[in-house]
Amino acid sequence: MVPGADKRCITCLLDCIRGDSILHTYSAASAANRAENPLAGRATRFSADKSKSLQTPPSFLAVIDPVALQVVSRIRLPDECLAPHGLVIDVQQREAFVACVNSQNLVRVDLRTMRPFPGDPLPVAFNPDIVRLDHPLHLLFVGCAGGISIFDESGRGLKKLGSDYFLGGGSHHTIAIDETTQVIYLPQPSVGGRPILRVIKYVANGV
Repeated sequence: MVPGADKRCITCLLDCIRGDSILHTYSAASAANRAENPLAGRATRFSADKSKSLQTPPSFLAVIDPVALQVVSRIRLPDECLAPHGLVIDVQQREAFVACVNSQNLVRVDLRTMRPFPGDPLPVAFNPDIVRLDHPLHLLFVGCAGGISIFDESGRGLKKLGSDYFLGGGSHHTIAIDETTQVIYLPQPSVGGRPILRVIKYVANGV
């Protein structure tokens, strides 16, 4: 659990779209299976008018009260982040990582100061989606349509490791990590005309 965090508060992603909003909420998980982490959970997306899909700044990382269903505070993301979508939190280091779809970059937010870290967002592969974290190794994986972008986030730093990795078969949107073995599971919709599940492992020389 993040020290000093209100147990009722969870983190969500709020996209401002021409005055309307698309809300990604992260539901508070049970203390039993989430180690009393009030910032962990699953995402639910509320639909918006598709005719207003052009996303422009500002966008926010918001903290909401899941009991009252009210936004209690907002963190403005850099204007270079367009269409924020994927989100993961390193509770130990008190950082949040947000993948921005339209601008194809990654924003890092300091949950100690509740502000984005200074500097430009880091580029990722085309059309980023899911963000996953291997907590023991402090490796950050961004699943994109154009490949997988990998970062070292140890010591509250952030360094991209190598080039983007493309494994063929189209989409790399979904990633699951077994943190006990560091095995990565990557379902892909079409390889040789059929869906497959890749089982891979990251090593220093590549995936």
